[in-house]
Amino acid sequence: MENKDALSVFFERVINGLRDDAQTKGQKFPVSSLEHKETNEGGQLIGADYIKYLIFGRSPGGFPPPDKMLDFVQKNPEIYARAKQQFKYLTEKGLAYLIGRKLAREGSDIYTGKKQGIDFLGVMEKNMPDLLKTLARNEALNIVTNLQSAIK
Repeated sequence: MENKDALSVFFERVINGLRDDAQTKGQKFPVSSLEHKETNEGGQLIGADYIKYLIFGRSPGGFPPPDKMLDFVQKNPEIYARAKQQFKYLTEKGLAYLIGRKLAREGSDIYTGKKQGIDFLGVMEKNMPDLLKTLARNEALNIVTNLQSAIK
């Protein structure tokens, strides 16, 4: 297996692990926003900017972008439905404002410790040994091949 293939398998395992970790914590994780690129020299796992808030939380201060908050409310209709049961005349924009105001004042529940964030490093560490074994084997084969070529 080439390094590129080993990295691809590693990233797929990490993505599945992140999804599973989020599910066990009752959270949604934007798996569809993740993509990975790999070469034989290295790789990248790329995701939406807000994933960092699912890992570390968001500290108080400054309103989040209103369009992002409205997008959040629209993508999570169950949250809007629950709020609508208590506040009959609440609109999606109104709920987006209230959530943004709460974040600006207090930060997110992950930041304050009321809720656990996604264990990104734990998921990566869990899947690292297999990747390292494959990379070490590939490098050992590379060295042997280079030595054989040098001897001839």
